[in-house]
Amino acid sequence: VIATVEADTPATVAEKVLRAKRGQQMWSQTSFETRSACLQRFCDLLRRDEDKLAKTLSMEMGKTPGQAAGEIKMTVVRIKFMLKHAHLALQPLTMYEGPGLIEKIEMEPLGVV
Repeated sequence: VIATVEADTPATVAEKVLRAKRGQQMWSQTSFETRSACLQRFCDLLRRDEDKLAKTLSMEMGKTPGQAAGEIKMTVVRIKFMLKHAHLALQPLTMYEGPGLIEKIEMEPLGVV
């Protein structure tokens, strides 16, 4: 047994969803630069704690230590890729512009879903 946790009740689930919604509202007001810095810090912590996290991942998921360490390394790679390209993906995209009509796609956060 790695850990024992209490089962959620409808009330605890509702409280967790409410906290997530409040957190998302605060996060939505955070600048892109601050969000990027938070994700970079997360990458730093993943790398710092890679051995401990890989051991836990192995115990929880049955992965070999090498597979678990590789998964953590690739998570860092994917986050860094997204950080490098996110500003492009989040820009409005004009699909069509002509006389009297402009069609655009814009990314808007949905919040807690």
